[in-house]
Amino acid sequence: MKRCSSLLLAVSSLLWLGATPTRALAESRPHYGGVLRLAMKETPQTLDPAAPGASASLSRLVFETLVALDDRGRPQPLLATSWQSDPGSQRWRFSLRASVSFHDGTPLDSGTVAASLRNSNPEWKVISIGDVIMIETASATPDLPADLALARNSIVRRGDSVKLSGTGPFAIAQWDAGKHATLTANEQYWGGRPFLDSVQVDFGKNDRDQVLSLDLGKADVIELAPENIQASIPPPSITLFSRPEESQPGRFFPIGCPDTHSFSQLPATPNTLERSECSRNTFPTGRWDMTHPTPSRA
Repeated sequence: MKRCSSLLLAVSSLLWLGATPTRALAESRPHYGGVLRLAMKETPQTLDPAAPGASASLSRLVFETLVALDDRGRPQPLLATSWQSDPGSQRWRFSLRASVSFHDGTPLDSGTVAASLRNSNPEWKVISIGDVIMIETASATPDLPADLALARNSIVRRGDSVKLSGTGPFAIAQWDAGKHATLTANEQYWGGRPFLDSVQVDFGKNDRDQVLSLDLGKADVIELAPENIQASIPPPSITLFSRPEESQPGRFFPIGCPDTHSFSQLPATPNTLERSECSRNTFPTGRWDMTHPTPSRA
């Protein structure tokens, strides 16, 4: 079976890689377990989504935002269940989801959320009241919910140490800045346990090293800029699909495995991809969400 050069499709789905023919996959059911190995060119020095140079793709596996965008770019509830604004769109009220915990076991509360948002947006006035977050901006901000869906506005618990804690489907188990990261499944994730047991990422790999790792079976997933794809991987050895990376609008990363061998660009749909044959066994509802690679959030 063809491998799929995919960053987050494989993180979200997992076990179709190297498994069974397409038709059999479409008829099978998802199952748990396994380690996914990624090779990436970037060398992030931190996973903190508010820091310059952080990997938005990886941070979304660990940290979550108050709001998510659907495939049409419309704000949808995530860590916030509802929101409303005053007529001038300067004062906003967000109600937090209940029964959510950080990876360190600390319950999600409005005080931590407010502190996180103030860290990434010092110009905002953010107040916590019970299970509600109040945000006031200097001018009308009708698109504030969409802004809160950006990775840099992820909710992060920053303790006295350098360790960061999120609420996402994976937790940080090992971090060697710019070299390696290991993420493990969050067994208590509010949206349902991820299918994968863990994700291992090797950073600083150029295109040649990535393709070599893929060919030798040392990596399951790689990333390539579109201008290097045909030169690096002669078709039809790999199946590709792409989307713009949030933090690098001019750069595209393979993230899917459609039913055609052509390389093409997705519309501006940052979090979802229509189901293709090769992913039906892991996304039975027909759509997968990169931010929430779990059974109940597919």
